[in-house]
Amino acid sequence: MTTDIERLQAACERDLGDPADWPEPTGYPNSLALCIIDAIYVTGARHATVAKVVDRYREFRTGQGGDAETDGAPELLTSVRDLGGPDQW
Repeated sequence: MTTDIERLQAACERDLGDPADWPEPTGYPNSLALCIIDAIYVTGARHATVAKVVDRYREFRTGQGGDAETDGAPELLTSVRDLGGPDQW
């Protein structure tokens, strides 16, 4: 009997092929936080506006001694909390 996970794995291998053949990611390949910010803000803004939001996050994290280029979701969520919530963020 095949489990759901095994079917998912088989579908990924069939549809996506060998990971070694995947293209190198562009944009923010090492930062899930920046990917999330970009994905959220791009839905209703021009690219220049998104770039400004990303740059502000980078500056904020540098000021904290962090590195936005390697941040994940936990660091992004912490920044939202530290700034008083999503509206203030």
